[in-house]
Amino acid sequence: MHEGVWLTVLGLFGLMTISVLVLPLSRKIKMPYTVLLALLGIIIGLADNWLGISQSDTGIVSEFFSSFDSFELTSGIIFFIFLPVLIFEASLAIDVRKLLSDIRPILFLAVIGLFISTFLIGGAVYTVSGMGFVVCLLLGAILSATDPVAVVAIFKDLGAPKRLAILVEGESLFNDATAIVLFTILAAMVAGTAQADLGTGALQFIKVFLGGIVVGFLMARVFSWVIGKVGGIALVEVSLTIALAFLAFLIAEHYLHVSGVMAVVTSALVIGSHGRTSVSGHGWELLEETWETLGFWANSLIFILVGIAVPTYLSDFGPEMWLTLVTLLVVGFGARALLTHGILPILSSTGICPPVNLGFRTVMWWGGLRGAVSLALALAVVENPSISQEVKNFIIALVCAFVLFTLFINATTVGAVMKLSLIHI
Repeated sequence: MHEGVWLTVLGLFGLMTISVLVLPLSRKIKMPYTVLLALLGIIIGLADNWLGISQSDTGIVSEFFSSFDSFELTSGIIFFIFLPVLIFEASLAIDVRKLLSDIRPILFLAVIGLFISTFLIGGAVYTVSGMGFVVCLLLGAILSATDPVAVVAIFKDLGAPKRLAILVEGESLFNDATAIVLFTILAAMVAGTAQADLGTGALQFIKVFLGGIVVGFLMARVFSWVIGKVGGIALVEVSLTIALAFLAFLIAEHYLHVSGVMAVVTSALVIGSHGRTSVSGHGWELLEETWETLGFWANSLIFILVGIAVPTYLSDFGPEMWLTLVTLLVVGFGARALLTHGILPILSSTGICPPVNLGFRTVMWWGGLRGAVSLALALAVVENPSISQEVKNFIIALVCAFVLFTLFINATTVGAVMKLSLIHI
């Protein structure tokens, strides 16, 4: 009776228990929490897929592994359940004034930089992979965005300098939205539901990006007004901000077809600045504690679930993909270096952007992690019935391999890069 329900509960809270207990271990061995979670998830995924634990006779262990089938990780779960929580929590903690003081380099890297990176990666992959140019651009868009989920978690663990954290986290939040919009346009072209039209694509991008900002701003102002009228009841105030995060994303993304990410980012920034005056003193303390807890839960689950899913999708990684992967890594990090060490200093020298020192730029280059968002976009390709199986296998396998590289190489060494760059943690 109710097998699907209790099995899902067993798997979900079993993983929750395991993942939160990883935090003390990560601090003891001085390994990033998210990296350890992903590693643990991969081990669990391998056990489930290859060792046949789920086919054991009886018992809680067998049923725990069997439960994974009842909550398969999909793009919708990542986007509509995990992402609003993670993005709102990260954005709520950002100092709006400091963000605005560095908004020009952030927007350059998040918008213009992402387009440059997408085309450089797409062009390079096109020359070695034998896949269509638009498919290669689609892969470039997926892998050009730094992931706010991974970036924020790592930088919290490291205690990064305030301005550096603002630059990296701000870029990751904004370019996440840029990547999703660009992905949507390119995916429609690959699926054959849209024609390649540069002018139309540019207008669509502007509409979706700015539309998300407008939706998030208006909804946050309305919710701030309502919060100010509830008589200082802390539980109600906090609950309304949780509703705001999910409703802003859903209304923007699903109903108005604008950027849900930008709607959530904007709404959190408004609540964190203007809305702070509407919330009671006790309510704000509870709000910060609640969102920190929700962010921790979501962060814990998403990385272990990503790890569990990786072995399955890496099974599509064939020997012929090694050249493409090496090309991706070289060009991907090369494109990022071009932006952080080439174009950004030029913009600073001309007064377009405030100067960013070499140490910060080095960490921004190496700290461009990929994670759950990249995998979610790749899963969206896999779930699209209009896209060929060849393209699906190509995208998901390379994205998983790239994500693993940034998690296990970049994330574990970014602290050392900070120290070498003369940045005091």
